[in-house]
Amino acid sequence: MENRPEHILNVNVYNFGIRGLSTIVYNLGMKLERQQYIFDYCGWKPIPKSIYTESILNNEGRIFNFISNKNNKILVWFQRARYLKRIIKENKYKFVHIHADRAQNAIIFAFVAKLVGVERIIIHSHSSGIDNKKQHRKIFYHNISKLFFPFVATDYLACSEKAAKWMYPKKIIRNNTFEIINNGIEISEYCFEDSTRIKVRRALGWEDKYILAHIGHFSYQKNHEFLIKVFAAVFKRNKDARLLMIGQGELEKEVACQIEQLGLENHIKHITSTNEVSNYMKAMDVFLLPSRFEGLPLVAVEAQASGAQCVLSDKISAQAKLTDLVQYCPIDKGVEPWVEAIEHVDKIEYDRKSYAEKVDKKGYSIEASAQRLREIYSKTVK
Repeated sequence: MENRPEHILNVNVYNFGIRGLSTIVYNLGMKLERQQYIFDYCGWKPIPKSIYTESILNNEGRIFNFISNKNNKILVWFQRARYLKRIIKENKYKFVHIHADRAQNAIIFAFVAKLVGVERIIIHSHSSGIDNKKQHRKIFYHNISKLFFPFVATDYLACSEKAAKWMYPKKIIRNNTFEIINNGIEISEYCFEDSTRIKVRRALGWEDKYILAHIGHFSYQKNHEFLIKVFAAVFKRNKDARLLMIGQGELEKEVACQIEQLGLENHIKHITSTNEVSNYMKAMDVFLLPSRFEGLPLVAVEAQASGAQCVLSDKISAQAKLTDLVQYCPIDKGVEPWVEAIEHVDKIEYDRKSYAEKVDKKGYSIEASAQRLREIYSKTVK
């Protein structure tokens, strides 16, 4: 009898190409051998780009999207749980892999999988903090919810130790019963090329400018307000400085108003969506990430592979420092430490082409991450 591949249902995955979490999961799924494991996806929003849908379906994966028309949040969660129960039963899943940034976004679905009789229930932490909306209430629910994981889950994964400590109860951390899956990237895409750098900078109209860049969702977590303040201070000292922002989100209008008030419209470009992030990274000089919290940001891995200097918030995991390109700065002591760090790296001369290989050797290729995931899936749970 022919061995059939195991379909693994990934829950809380949508917004492909927009959210880092979904992009990571999608990339992992594409690297698994189709004869062994195939990723299916369950989310609560439509997939915005058909290229991802087509690729998943061509890879024999399945896509389940449940979009509620209810306004009551309790009813929405109930509907999602009932929908998940149905698709698990109909498709007889043995593996359910639940991705989350907060425990309350995982525990309900883990209980559903447990009740249906799923053999492997995998929780995967992708963050290390929470946004500012009703923050205290969310942290309370998060801390209560994570206490129930040992009763329902069989595996605990995280993108960094910081993300693990955020998501799991102390017993799991103390006993070291979690596994780290690096946020791997397609290394070859980010290997620095002079020709690409020249082409992109010319397209931006910034051939001879000093380009700072930020890539991320316009949200409280990413701290764009501070980012703009940093750039304003840098520009005050260096009129050749420019800022490129890539991303979209709920705070776009607020950020645009701040830029206008500071009179920086002609020195900042905002690209909402692009399939050429790797090319923009080769064009930039310094990558800035002043996040209030992170798990282990994929963009920081990509930026280092492209050879860009990186100035990161000290709230970001120390594991993000894969190379000597990274400097950490505080976000609670004003912009001056950031300005000094940016001016310092401007004076450094180095070979950008060598950094893709350095990131690869650290185990951050998507192939290495997929191999680690295969090993975890194949393990027998005690």
